[in-house]
Amino acid sequence: MNELKVKVQSIDELLKCSLSIPSYQRPYRWTKLSVLQLLEDINTAYKIKKCEYRVGSVIIYNDEKNKTLEIVDGQQRITTILLLLKSQKNNVANHLLNLLEYNHIDSKSNIITNYDFINQWFQDNKDCAILIQYLLEKCTFVVIETRDLSGAFQMFDSQNGRGKELEAYNLIKAYHMQEMYQINSNHNDPQKRSCDKRWEDAVHFKTEDDNVITDILRKLFNEQLYRTRLWSRESPAYQFSKNKINEFKGLSFSKGLPDYFPFQYVLYLEYLIKEEKISETTALSFKQRYNTIENNEIDVFAQINQQIINGKSFFDYIETYVALYKEIFLIENKTLREFRDFYKKYCCDYNKHTRVGDIYLKELFKSAVFLIYDKFGTDIFLKYYKAIYSIVYRLRLEKQKIQYSSIAKYPIDNYQIFHVIQYAKKVSDLNILIDWKNIAVNDCRHYTETIVEFFISSGIEIRSNDEKNRKNIKKLMNEVNKTV
Repeated sequence: MNELKVKVQSIDELLKCSLSIPSYQRPYRWTKLSVLQLLEDINTAYKIKKCEYRVGSVIIYNDEKNKTLEIVDGQQRITTILLLLKSQKNNVANHLLNLLEYNHIDSKSNIITNYDFINQWFQDNKDCAILIQYLLEKCTFVVIETRDLSGAFQMFDSQNGRGKELEAYNLIKAYHMQEMYQINSNHNDPQKRSCDKRWEDAVHFKTEDDNVITDILRKLFNEQLYRTRLWSRESPAYQFSKNKINEFKGLSFSKGLPDYFPFQYVLYLEYLIKEEKISETTALSFKQRYNTIENNEIDVFAQINQQIINGKSFFDYIETYVALYKEIFLIENKTLREFRDFYKKYCCDYNKHTRVGDIYLKELFKSAVFLIYDKFGTDIFLKYYKAIYSIVYRLRLEKQKIQYSSIAKYPIDNYQIFHVIQYAKKVSDLNILIDWKNIAVNDCRHYTETIVEFFISSGIEIRSNDEKNRKNIKKLMNEVNKTV
């Protein structure tokens, strides 16, 4: 029977426990603003003489085998408190910080930055010794301790599912890490460390040319994966959120093939291959459909709309689409230069491209081209992306205002782009995209010059009931014809 303990502990009591930070934890990423807020809250509680100040809650997994208490939730706050104490030469904090493992480069950088900030704050404030005493003795945590790691993850999910700080995809990460623990309970297992590193690198991907940090996972889950999976099975797709994460919870094969999955033998074979329980002898050539991506980043079995297999297979699935996202939208390469120039001009740089409706259109376009790249590879992607653009962006011309509800239903009620791509058995099945591309825009209500220019240069007829729009279209048509 799994025992659950809930108790209130002072910080002094909690820090004397054998705490550890498991490898699946997110890096320490508190900003100076978060640190300042905690300092001011504690200082205010001390000044008004509160007999107890509740700092928050922490979820602990009691790993009896390794005789440690793993911090499942609460690492950010505990680390910050340790830095507060370390700055005032507290021996317990010094010792614990030396024992805890902060392996990610972001953790180490933020620890240094915040420690310097804390030192400066204490230099500017009086009564440091008394404040530290108050912190140790009067500030408390609600400590939730369990001997069941699965239960700890469930509480983590429940605690954070309604919060504001945690992205939905981090709840998915916790869920699949839990599956890996069913196979190997060692939190220092190299596989878990590798999955964690790949995940966090995708959260903070920095391009070499402009040093802009992009959260690829946020874009992947919000744009390319969640909604594409729904659109492909002809369901309206609204925004991804914490109550939609079941889409990425799949089958568990860690204990063999369950009786209640009688038709999943092919997936089970895939699982065995990827877990190196049987040798992989075929299918490696499938990676070659991507002309420029390193093979070691691609899961040979991955498909956006595949049945999810829990655990390491899920992390391999995500790594594949992180690699594809970087290839299509972030990393410069000669093969996709034509597309990147097109995408920049017709999705990112035209007048008023930052309007909410235009952003919705761009996300829809990115999802559709991502799916065709995933299924057919580079060459077919380059052949059909303009057809997809014309199907998506005619909405910008036909509607004065584009609402999210329109985008959520558009691939279902109008042109079934995702369904066509997903279920195409041969390349010629995609030619219907060309047929749809050539359908005239019957009522151009919204004149956007760059987009209108694309339609005209592609030979697509644009009609309008608005006199001003008709004049603008005719003028631009003459200009385009002169350059041809």
